Amino acid sequence: MIAALALAMLMTPPTAAAMQVPGVAAAAQTPAARVRALLRRIVPDGDGVVVGVLRDRRMLFTVARGMRDRARGLPVDAQTVFHAGAVTAQFTDFLAALAATQGRIHLNAAVGDYLPSFTGHPDLRVRNLLHQSSGLADYTQFPDFAPAYGVFIRTGSMDAVVAQLVTVPPRFAPGTAFGYSASNARLLQLVLERVDGMSLQRIFARRIARPLGLRSSRIGSVARTQDRAIGYRADGRAAAPFNLAWAGGAAGLTTTVPDLLRWDGALLGGGLPPRAVHLALSPSPIAPTGMGHYAAGWVIDALDGHPMDWHDGRLPGFRAMNAIFPRDGVAVAVLANAASVPVETIAFRTFGIVAGLPAARVRIPDAARRAAHAASTLATAVLLGAMLIGALALLIVRRSIGWGVAATAAGGLGGAVAALLASAPQWWVFAVALLPVCAYAAFTAGARNAAR
Repeated sequence: MIAALALAMLMTPPTAAAMQVPGVAAAAQTPAARVRALLRRIVPDGDGVVVGVLRDRRMLFTVARGMRDRARGLPVDAQTVFHAGAVTAQFTDFLAALAATQGRIHLNAAVGDYLPSFTGHPDLRVRNLLHQSSGLADYTQFPDFAPAYGVFIRTGSMDAVVAQLVTVPPRFAPGTAFGYSASNARLLQLVLERVDGMSLQRIFARRIARPLGLRSSRIGSVARTQDRAIGYRADGRAAAPFNLAWAGGAAGLTTTVPDLLRWDGALLGGGLPPRAVHLALSPSPIAPTGMGHYAAGWVIDALDGHPMDWHDGRLPGFRAMNAIFPRDGVAVAVLANAASVPVETIAFRTFGIVAGLPAARVRIPDAARRAAHAASTLATAVLLGAMLIGALALLIVRRSIGWGVAATAAGGLGGAVAALLASAPQWWVFAVALLPVCAYAAFTAGARNAAR
């Protein structure tokens, strides 16, 4: 569980094939039908995903595919509640921007002015938390923060996290570079809670959820509904449960596609204070390498010349993507309950369908493609290491007790395998162990090429 949560905050957009609908003229289909065809093409059977589109602040359509609960055969629908991962930060950051426009917090104030226990980083400003330019370590990284997590489980307090963040040297001087860390939004949560004297969930409900009608959205918990998605790992097994309260303002949002689109519609014009919206969507002067500028929980980017503000999210067994296209008055939200669903590609191509762009022109932004390449490379390296360890283990068994002893002990199919390996040359053992690595590398390479 802990290791899964440590990986959950990473932004690692995937890749997928361009949309094609065999035997049907694309121009003759409605946008919703073309999105359904897209999902049939690139989403594995059983994986649950909901896609929604808003245009001119009106819901255009929602499309659902797959299962929210595979064991019970329950399908997803437009009202299914998913975990949204790092998409949470845009809500936490907006609440901070709102507080700043109302004079309740000051962006240029030191974080320690609001959190007295946060000593040792006098140059760290609230603005640095908004723009991911603090240089702080990520509190979701384990085993480094495992003791602090243990304290949180016992007490519900983040004091141990704050104390550890004070002692860990920053990766860079605050305000000099971009470096995504879940600690930024989590510290903003603590600042807001201290200033307003209530939990982040109550602040969220009072200032965003109730005014906008986000009835199914919570931060740090899940709405009371039976229509909740179960998360699934890439191997098809249910993902281990994790602590939403620990994820909090960094990644603890649970929501639906219609709720995300209502939020997007308010950002596009209406329902939220304009000054706070402007501040939240104003880019930082520090541009992440290879990406558009970062704002308060948003990446300010463009898709085929169309301005686009987006952010994705990931928790074990869940993927999320939220994108708004200000010039076009369009928003696209995608939520999925399977780690393998390419939510970014779905969002980009869905916008292309709605905007009438040829599929060949809708390309994954360079930042997403580089992140996808890095993620698949890392996964391949991890699998390669595991296979090499397996091969070494086979050789150790062979040299220490012999395959004959292993075959006798294992019996059945295991014994047959051990007996076969006993007569095989040493190089053959390595070759068998590395076969899955080659297959996996070929698969990921094909997926990356398909998105080009």
